[in-house]
Amino acid sequence: LSSASRFDDPAVAQALAGKAAVSRRRTPDEKISIVTAAHPVYADGQLVGALAVEETSNSILILQNRAVEALMNMSLLAFALTIGLLLAFATRLSLRVRRLRDQVEASIGADGRVQGGITFTRASDELGDLGRSFHAMHERLAQYNRYLETMAGKLSHELRTPITIVCSSL
Repeated sequence: LSSASRFDDPAVAQALAGKAAVSRRRTPDEKISIVTAAHPVYADGQLVGALAVEETSNSILILQNRAVEALMNMSLLAFALTIGLLLAFATRLSLRVRRLRDQVEASIGADGRVQGGITFTRASDELGDLGRSFHAMHERLAQYNRYLETMAGKLSHELRTPITIVCSSL
């Protein structure tokens, strides 16, 4: 690019005429843009020359690439954190559902008797509501099962009482 610098640039000509100017041009191979900024230089109120500064578009492209790289890195980091949080949340939910299922399955024995129990939970979400419903249902089923188990003794007592009265009367 050392041969790309030109003193006949329109911005330099304007600066030598006493007016600051900026111009942009392409290199002969059309791959890079060169920006030239020129400003007049005065000494004792008289124009003595011009100061020209040139910069290629490579530094702008480097900054642009760094910005895109930073954006991509932040996006990937946010994506990874989101996936991690969603995976942790889904794992926690599936563990709670599996634990509730195991408690429900263990609460009724193979012979149909109510055994064990379902842990009462204080969670305020839908799984907590489901767990409390299962707990209440299990308690009602256990009460009904106890009633059925004691009903045979009650019926036998009720049947024996009239027969005993008849026998004693006879």
